[in-house]
Amino acid sequence: MKQTISKEKWAALRQELGDRIEEQGSLDGHRWAQTKQLAAPEEKRLIRSLLAEGKAVRLRSGKLASLKKAGYVRGPIEIKRDGFGFIRDPEGDVFIPAKQMHGAMQGEEVLAWAGKVSRKGREGRIERVLSPLPYRAVASYALDKKGRPYAMLENAPETGRKVALPKEAKRMAKKGDVVVLAITRRAGDGKLAEGRIEEVLGKASAPGVDILSIARGYGLYAEFPEKVMREAEKIPETVGDKELAHRELLFDKQIFTIDGVDSKDLDDAISLERGRRGHYLLGVHIADVSYYVRAGSALDREAFSRGTSVYLVDQVIPMLPKRLSNGICSLNEGVTRLTMSCFMEIDAEGELRTVRFANTAIRSCHRLNYDEVNQLLENRDADAEKKYADIAPILRRMEKLAAILREKRHRDGNIDFDVPEAKILLDDRKKPIEIQKRVQRTAEKLIEEFMICCNNAVAESFAKAESPFLYRIHDRPDPVKLEFLGQFLSNFGYREDTLTNKDLQKILEDCTGSPQEHMIKTIALRSMKKAVYSPDNHGHFGLGSEAYTHFTSPIRRYPDLVVHRLLKARLAKWERSEHTLAEIAVQANQTERRAIEAERKVEDIKKAEYMSEHIGEVFTGRVSGVVASGVFVELENTVEGFVPAADLHGGPFQYVEAGGYMQSQKGKRRICLGDVMQIRVVSADKATSRIDFSEISIPKKRKA
Repeated sequence: MKQTISKEKWAALRQELGDRIEEQGSLDGHRWAQTKQLAAPEEKRLIRSLLAEGKAVRLRSGKLASLKKAGYVRGPIEIKRDGFGFIRDPEGDVFIPAKQMHGAMQGEEVLAWAGKVSRKGREGRIERVLSPLPYRAVASYALDKKGRPYAMLENAPETGRKVALPKEAKRMAKKGDVVVLAITRRAGDGKLAEGRIEEVLGKASAPGVDILSIARGYGLYAEFPEKVMREAEKIPETVGDKELAHRELLFDKQIFTIDGVDSKDLDDAISLERGRRGHYLLGVHIADVSYYVRAGSALDREAFSRGTSVYLVDQVIPMLPKRLSNGICSLNEGVTRLTMSCFMEIDAEGELRTVRFANTAIRSCHRLNYDEVNQLLENRDADAEKKYADIAPILRRMEKLAAILREKRHRDGNIDFDVPEAKILLDDRKKPIEIQKRVQRTAEKLIEEFMICCNNAVAESFAKAESPFLYRIHDRPDPVKLEFLGQFLSNFGYREDTLTNKDLQKILEDCTGSPQEHMIKTIALRSMKKAVYSPDNHGHFGLGSEAYTHFTSPIRRYPDLVVHRLLKARLAKWERSEHTLAEIAVQANQTERRAIEAERKVEDIKKAEYMSEHIGEVFTGRVSGVVASGVFVELENTVEGFVPAADLHGGPFQYVEAGGYMQSQKGKRRICLGDVMQIRVVSADKATSRIDFSEISIPKKRKA
């Protein structure tokens, strides 16, 4: 049917109809369409599109209803190894039995009825799979008894785990190979799912195949489409005079980068000068990626699709081709680069007095790494002092300013949970040889403070102007979780009627060093909402900020690239994006979640692989989780394993849900979050990422 109204009006009508259904619960779609003077074909097409996308359902009366009113939920299905699954929903997760999957596969968008309540909580069935075919998945290749090729999916219901392949598959793969499938037909009606092999990754035991298979499972590819690469190849490798026109040239300023030793995509540089009345004039200079990645181009569409760079232990799945990320966009030492600069005048109390943005060009005078800067600032290392004599005084002033900004954030209510991160070292065969806890030292904290300050400044300028913008928001915790947290904290003498970020900040500081520290911080962290992108400004609860965004990493995050374009709209002509800010926020949140899940999964398998070399060894850790079936224990190197209740000394134990602890039936022992425990490594399964511990008792000293 030919569209007779504009694309913009069509999108507005869809949004209005969807909003009206949500507000009223149900709506006569025909009458609503009549008030908008829509022709019958347009009316039908509009309603059909909402129903097809699972944004509304039709009741028996013929009215359109919101999913909530009709008892439906919509979202990605998370399938477990036993075949059942869950749909995450704010009103409570919905359990989907394996028999009610109706051909859905891991991660697909589904529409499910969720009207049943069982002992498992909310339970439902999938009504329709909204994601289109083909579906790409990683599987293990095999032959049946008759020599017919097939593949086995890992996370799928029993009825949909086996995928039939065409005879040609025999020429592509060998038994036991890990392959990437394009599934073209869902399982159902007693028939197997059908598909074809798109890529052979190799034997599961081959070096790197484990990480590669996880990447492919999340649809992550380091390689870029030919069209994108052709476009990237046309971009010059150096900056010419034409590009410098109408820009502020900052070549006379001492501007430099500070990054990790192995970093190759340097997208932020810093400078510090003396401002008026003794104020600090901080400059944060960010690679002008938006100059090269034009809205609507092949590069832009690919970057939008990827959303973010993904870091899988020792390798990167980049958002942009290396010609840009490591080349023309990277602020490498001694070369001319295009930047967008944020100049911030900051007083001795850390207050932002003035802020100015500009299209600029820089030449970084030094490429520093965190280790060198830490040697200079923390240890007054003579070699580092000599090597960087021209900027050593500036670095010391930067250290002082970073401390001032940190104190300012503290006054604003910044909450620091100090969540440890792992650094996994691999050998040349991709086997883990060491797991360390990442430590933030002076240089890392310095850069963090400057980037946060800059992100705040950009967001606040847009919030004051009430201009369309893309914010990074962190909502106040859910009232139910906040009430539970308040009740939990009251057990330790903390009584607050309404917990603000400043209240929580003080509680976390007060408990530091106490036996309850780990327990309180863990429960508090689990009460928090996740930070997300949104066109609506809700502030940032964790940072204590009224407005926040991501501006400082456009090489690796698409939202930062969008924010650059929005800022340019205020400085000069704005390149209109193909997508609305709401659409960009949704995509950015989805790709960020995908990246986090992939990164965690790779970490988990590498941790299990590492611990498989330490079976029988004894470690000391802290209880990081308590459930009815046992406790989780986290070691100093961030590895977490499970101790079944039967392997805990002093049992049998009973789980006290209200308090979140284990209590022995004899009443002599209570196991809580944060308790120190000695364990022995029992098993570590790389395939499932599961690590099992058993508690060991400390032998009593014998009397002489």
